[in-house]
Amino acid sequence: MRLIRRALLLAALATAVAAPSGASAAGTGGIEVTPDPGVVDGHQVTAFHVSVPSRGDTTVSYFLRNTTSHVVSGQIYAASASRDSNGQFTIGGPGSAGDIGLKAQRLDLAPREVRHSSFSVTGPVHGTAYRAIVVEVQRGTITERAATVVYLNPGRRVPVPVVLAIIAAVLLVVVAGAIVVVRRRRTTGPS
Repeated sequence: MRLIRRALLLAALATAVAAPSGASAAGTGGIEVTPDPGVVDGHQVTAFHVSVPSRGDTTVSYFLRNTTSHVVSGQIYAASASRDSNGQFTIGGPGSAGDIGLKAQRLDLAPREVRHSSFSVTGPVHGTAYRAIVVEVQRGTITERAATVVYLNPGRRVPVPVVLAIIAAVLLVVVAGAIVVVRRRRTTGPS
């Protein structure tokens, strides 16, 4: 069973990578996941490319589509992903990507329904890291999975919040004022 699942996943990934420019998503069972925006610099986007801040998190938008004319059901979740020396990905199971804020959830999509949603990514990352957004559909005893790869790269350092800068400036003024008062008392002597 595990071998069948891996074969289906690899077939879905190969289809997503080798698909002509008209294809824009990884999907199975009539459910597709597409990054938003779907076109960047005139090129179709087939994976998530995320700059992750060193502190805090960032939000990533995507579309879920039912590509059929009937109701489809499945599950979506974030998973770990690793890439071997041949460029092949191995995708983990639900809950294996702790830095991606997308809990496993059941989907029921109406015919041709399109939903806009998002997930969060918490930093930091050091170098390129991989995760995946997985769609899973049950067909009898076979579970089909398709994964859209999430490439995580270190982003710019998030600046110190303005409130902290103001507090630091106020503390400097208080300390400088205290130093001035102490010096005056020393030079004027006791009164």
